[in-house]
Amino acid sequence: MVRFGPFSIDARTWTLTRDGAAVELSPRLVEILAYLIERDGAVATKEELLDRFWPDVHVTETTLTRAIADIRKALGDSAEHPAVIQTLARRGYRFVGTPRAEPPDEDPFRKWVTGRLALETLDPARLASAQAAMEAAVAAMPEYAPAHAGLANARVVAFEATRPRNEPDVPALGAAVRAANRAVELDPRLGEAWAVLCIARRQRRV
Repeated sequence: MVRFGPFSIDARTWTLTRDGAAVELSPRLVEILAYLIERDGAVATKEELLDRFWPDVHVTETTLTRAIADIRKALGDSAEHPAVIQTLARRGYRFVGTPRAEPPDEDPFRKWVTGRLALETLDPARLASAQAAMEAAVAAMPEYAPAHAGLANARVVAFEATRPRNEPDVPALGAAVRAANRAVELDPRLGEAWAVLCIARRQRRV
């Protein structure tokens, strides 16, 4: 669960609530909002958002602009005086609200966020912690497709890290395929799951 102000996001269903009451916003837009929040104030570029949330569809920046406008409308936020999402001209968007911290052990979603952020640093020293966080997220949320996709990504990276030593970790690659397959089974619409599944399968043929 991600909370900020009177709002809460349940990442298992990608639903948004305000003071416990449901807010009408599509799951894709809730996921975009959650992604901006998890970046902890860092800018998400327009290209990054388009590639992440419309990976296999040719869309223009107008689509993203409309999506951000719809999110702001649902939150009662203002583009001119933002309290939640700030626009940076010609660059992208960032979250400027104040999330309410949750104790990590009490919020499985935070385990997934921790693992995801560790992977995105591309720092080999954080790979073990990223895998551990993703494994914990899968154990706590076994029906949450992004957790399985994240675990698959972590295991693909683990495999890649062993290739320069000419000792490829083949079991890690097999585990990546299994995790990605599970993510696809849980949510066939999840682009990240299909992407990592393709990568893992391609690596097995190399």
